Amino acid sequence: NDLAHAKEHSLEVQLPYLVTAARGKPFKIVPILTNSPDQTDQEIVARALTELASDSRALIVVSSDLSHFPTSEVAEVVDPEILRAVASLSADTLSSENNKLLKAGHAGLDCTMCGLDATLCVERAATGLGIREAKMVSYTHSGMIGGDSKRVVGYGAVVFLGMGKDSPRQDRALPLTFSEEARRELVSLARSAVKAALGRREVDVT
Repeated sequence: NDLAHAKEHSLEVQLPYLVTAARGKPFKIVPILTNSPDQTDQEIVARALTELASDSRALIVVSSDLSHFPTSEVAEVVDPEILRAVASLSADTLSSENNKLLKAGHAGLDCTMCGLDATLCVERAATGLGIREAKMVSYTHSGMIGGDSKRVVGYGAVVFLGMGKDSPRQDRALPLTFSEEARRELVSLARSAVKAALGRREVDVT
């Protein structure tokens, strides 16, 4: 879906770091772009991450900015709180903290994490991936770099630790269901494909 990528560039932003970390060695990448607040959708992605990362050489990177667009003073309060919630390895804690911070009415705060839903996918996969702890290793915001403290974007880095072959795996069955919105979109795409086949025209998937 090209429209999903029109204003989203986190995949491109991460690629140079992956190339640098690989130190000239070839590697494969499986890019995933998701922004679904539906818990079932997140569980499906989490299960896929668990299965794909069963190879100990696999690296999972989730990309997100933090607060948009409060003052630096607000960002320095909100960002550490949401990072601590990420480090809790609990999707419920992260969702709850996000809601609490947004309801607090901080001036200028549009969101706590633009990649919240993607991060929740990793949180839901934590047990299956054998992640036992998470540590914040870096924090900054645009005001510290550019000097404008009136309207900033927060940035942080968290490392997830504890992967291993002896790690517990998710054995419970995951019902393959979709949200009502997802079902409508799938039906629409199917109808479009049938019409295209009958009319010999291309399908518009955007």
